[in-house]
This record gives sequence, C-alpha cells and structure tokens, in this order.
Amino acid sequence: MSVVRTEKELAESLKQNDDTIIVEGDICEKVIRIKATGRIA
Repeated sequence: MSVVRTEKELAESLKQNDDTIIVEGDICEKVIRIKATGRIA
C-alpha cells in the first residue's frame, strides 16, 4: 500500500505494482485517468 501526494510518487507506486494506492493532497484535485490491470481489475 502506498500513500501518494505528488505525480512523481504516483508514478513510483505504479512502477512498483502496488496493490493499493491512496491519493492525498493537491493531486486529489487534478483529473487523473486510471486503468486497472492485474489482480485489481
């Protein structure tokens, strides 16, 4: 599980194939397109 607050942290979590990603802070207010694959999908 990862808690991310910036785009850079989000990218790192995605590269690490984290099962759970919690988005907090300023990045919450931005539009993000998410595609789920693997166990999550």
